Amino acid sequence: MTSLFTKGQIKTYSGKYLDIRKPELDTIEIEDIIIGLSNQPRWMGQTNRPFSVLSHSVCVALLTTGNVWEAFMHDASEAYLADIAKPIKELLPDYLKLEEILMNAISEKFGFNYPLSPATKAADDFMLKLEFMLLKNEVKSGIYADIAYQIAISREEINTDNVRLVINLIEGQSKIDVEILKIVFDDKFNYSDSFNSSAIWRTYLLYSIVS
Repeated sequence: MTSLFTKGQIKTYSGKYLDIRKPELDTIEIEDIIIGLSNQPRWMGQTNRPFSVLSHSVCVALLTTGNVWEAFMHDASEAYLADIAKPIKELLPDYLKLEEILMNAISEKFGFNYPLSPATKAADDFMLKLEFMLLKNEVKSGIYADIAYQIAISREEINTDNVRLVINLIEGQSKIDVEILKIVFDDKFNYSDSFNSSAIWRTYLLYSIVS
């Protein structure tokens, strides 16, 4: 029987033990990231409807004008560390150090840039604002969605083609499924990297299971 508690390590969905202080690349799996993020609520669950970190990640990938794989993976460390609200995270310097260690390892494993690009940061920041408007207010639809849309389409750093879809996803009017992931990746991602291409198709399959 494996140990119930091993200092600095967690047992992942795939059955591997990952040392968050010094992660080895062969212990980092896309399956564990997808499953972990799908089970993590945004805003520590303090929202007017459920919305996962994985859903947030898909939406950031839809909004970015930059590399969609980087945008999709921008919160990947939270699959292992959990999503903690920024005001609390800033009180936890060890968390920030571990986040940096994990993101460096994950980006090396899955071939995206870290530190994150300005395009990813812009999409993530705007998604934060959209979520605050639509998930932190006692309004299910209507005026907030219209305001969010008008603000979004005026932003040059945002992919305005997908704004309405993202708002519908946040509000629960549309469901993220394999077809949505194809919109995210198919026309925009460089498939020359066969490893990442494989990871994307495994992501499609996994999302159909966890969503």
